[in-house]
Amino acid sequence: MINYLKGVLFLFGYLNFLYLLGTTLFPHKSVPYKIVAAYVINTFLLFIPGVIVQILKLSWDTYFLSFLIIDFLLIFSCIYVLIKRKQYLTKNILLQYLKDYWVVIVATLACGAFIVFYNYDFFYNGYNDDSYYLVKMASLPFMKNPFNANYETGFYSPISIFDVRNLNTHELEMSVYYFITRVTPTLFFRGFISFINRFLFVCTIYVTAERLNFMMDKPIKRNKLQYVSLLAIIAFFDYNALAYNKILYVRDGWIVNVATYYGSAVVMMMAFFWLFDIFFDNDLSIIKRLLFFVITSFTLVSKSGIVLPIIALSFISFILTILWNKNKKYLIIFILVLLGLSIAIENKISLFNLNYERSSNINYFVNNFSSIVFIPFIVIFILLVLKKYKNISFVCYVFSLFAISGLSPFNNIIELASQYSFVFGRMIASLFIFFVLVTSILIFFYFYSLNFNKEISLIRNIVLFIVIGCIAFGSLYAKEGSIYYIINELKVYVKNPYLTPRAVKELGERLQQIEDETHKDVYALVPFESYDGNKINTRMYYNGSVDLMPLRVAGAVRAFAPNIKSLTIICRWSADIENSHTVFDGFKTDDVTKYINFQFNPNKDNTQEFMNVLREYPINVVVMWDKGGKKELESEGFHQYGNTIYSEYANYYVYYRDS
Repeated sequence: MINYLKGVLFLFGYLNFLYLLGTTLFPHKSVPYKIVAAYVINTFLLFIPGVIVQILKLSWDTYFLSFLIIDFLLIFSCIYVLIKRKQYLTKNILLQYLKDYWVVIVATLACGAFIVFYNYDFFYNGYNDDSYYLVKMASLPFMKNPFNANYETGFYSPISIFDVRNLNTHELEMSVYYFITRVTPTLFFRGFISFINRFLFVCTIYVTAERLNFMMDKPIKRNKLQYVSLLAIIAFFDYNALAYNKILYVRDGWIVNVATYYGSAVVMMMAFFWLFDIFFDNDLSIIKRLLFFVITSFTLVSKSGIVLPIIALSFISFILTILWNKNKKYLIIFILVLLGLSIAIENKISLFNLNYERSSNINYFVNNFSSIVFIPFIVIFILLVLKKYKNISFVCYVFSLFAISGLSPFNNIIELASQYSFVFGRMIASLFIFFVLVTSILIFFYFYSLNFNKEISLIRNIVLFIVIGCIAFGSLYAKEGSIYYIINELKVYVKNPYLTPRAVKELGERLQQIEDETHKDVYALVPFESYDGNKINTRMYYNGSVDLMPLRVAGAVRAFAPNIKSLTIICRWSADIENSHTVFDGFKTDDVTKYINFQFNPNKDNTQEFMNVLREYPINVVVMWDKGGKKELESEGFHQYGNTIYSEYANYYVYYRDS
């Protein structure tokens, strides 16, 4: 309970900080705009020292000090400015905010509630991506070499100063919030940081609706606008269920559903929206638009490098839109230049990445454009924008987004910016999410532009809540398969309130305890994946079938024990550990296989092979999920450290030797 209390206090403090900064810089904007703009600017300011620290390999404490200086200066400056303006948050203003934005709060809570229904994915450790991103966030403040490390194994691993990941400071910034709060890391990131990013997304939808509303000939009244925030719930429909039912294909949609705390999730969900708002803000001069574009672009780069093709695509599309309106002659010249450049780099992607797979991304276009749901959205978008709202610029911009990204050879430029096929695929995913939400906003505008009396207007609001509620429930039902499994998912969450299996949390804490008590480095063999196939209650409905709930363990424990070395996780990426800085140089996946064979079947041959591994390398911790093998381990100097860790999914026996 104390972890939840600290997390709620963090939410309250952080969101109030964003409001304070946003109100100071943009006093006449809506509250959602203030929140989003403050987030972008604060992230940008923290990005600058973050890049310097990561490139120069300075200490984490250096960034922490820079972080505190920047944010405290912002807080005191904001308080000074607001007092000087005599701008206070009075009771009347607060009540007016609640009246104007209560639906935004409801939408955020609804979006946040989806988090507790993804235990399968949390237990699977975010398809093992969490062994990098979550572990990095949780371990940076405590690691001896935080910027020269393999975050999955914990081993020293030099990172070049030219590595593009030095520009990604999202995990570094998040590590400070974690260090300050000390909330259980899985709960903090998967729960509270995800909630913040979902709130940002709800605010982003509101801000986008504001911008579109300004662009319309007959904008709807401001007091109706908050209801549009309910549409944000659509973005959190289970993407596996959408693909399974051939409704919408979104590459790596699980990131939006499960890993909203990733920097890449911020990019996938919000990049197109933020850049659109800047490009179409006619109140800004060209200089200010350029400035905001640069700041926002660097903010997005700090989140994830997958934003590069989105920035390139959005900028090119905006230039095409401007030229369409201003000068057709220059438009033709610009298109010819694009064509020439695209032809020049045709098939040159292999110079950067030999594994670029173009066909898989083309399939996302083909499948979505043949969807029985997506085609009506295209028709509705064209009819509403051209016939009712008569905004040709917006149609040109959206058409350019799809044309430049989907048509060959023009998309060569975007592919080049992507470097990797999965990056291009995520860009397409983000584009489809943007289009579906924008079209949904236009549909909302159409129905809310109709003038009704007070009673009918109330019914309209109720109908909207019911429709969105049905969509939300439909997502859960499509994901879980039945009411029984929806309830079962809640039971799983209640039993594992830290958004990770209790056993994995306890195992990580046990490994940290060994390091603390022995004052020695821990080199651990931990099961890569474990489950008890005999326990039917561990089965869950997932992706169209009832499946076992496996626990991805080796990549998860370092979130709770940041300085241990988890050897088993190497089998995810490479055949061996290439690290001349440690005695484990050359440790292979074959050695991990010998551990796994011993785990499942400690017969004579498997035992002998595994004992040879233990004699060759200074492994001092072995984790078993069965009582078998105890005598064999004891013969190599191991003894069980602490009590057995019991759970309904797997039991863990921790063995330690003083080496």
